[in-house]
Amino acid sequence: MLVILLFCAFTLCACNRQGAPAKEEKIAYKLGVIGYGYDEETLTVTAYVALSGGQQLEIPPQSAVRVREAKSLFYNSTRIEVSLNSREICAAVRAQTPEEIRTKDNLIYNSLSVALRYDTIYKSVKTNGERFTRAGGYTHILALSEDGDDVFVLSQTTQNSANWYSLLMALAIALFALATGGYLLWAHAREKHKA
Repeated sequence: MLVILLFCAFTLCACNRQGAPAKEEKIAYKLGVIGYGYDEETLTVTAYVALSGGQQLEIPPQSAVRVREAKSLFYNSTRIEVSLNSREICAAVRAQTPEEIRTKDNLIYNSLSVALRYDTIYKSVKTNGERFTRAGGYTHILALSEDGDDVFVLSQTTQNSANWYSLLMALAIALFALATGGYLLWAHAREKHKA
């Protein structure tokens, strides 16, 4: 009986499993300036760009995004790679940034840098950028190099809850069956011993 229960539980898990191979797709996206940060020590202004929103950059839409999804019995993982033409992005940011942005609190900021900013509420999201905790979520920042290309890598692994619950239910049923069987054997042996 225990074998039948375990077989049923794992069959249920296997039916829920999506055995599709990892897939890759290209997604078009636009970049926009969403804000500026000021460093008084180095007198550097950092322009933060994001994959959506903000003042759109005057560059053609980018489309070098690879999405890989892998599903297993108990975990699902997603990896997204965004190829960034950093040279073109930095040039567009410089051209579109007004001069008054370089002055704040009577300080003149001589240098302008560009960084990709990604905000999320999920702690499980990992990137190749620097991660900061903020109220209500996390911010990932990747400084862009002006003389080349960059790749922003984002990955997340999540649990396949249905399969974990199925396994726990199967284990609970198996433990119940073992306890009941043990009790019945003990009761039977006790009855024999009394007779």
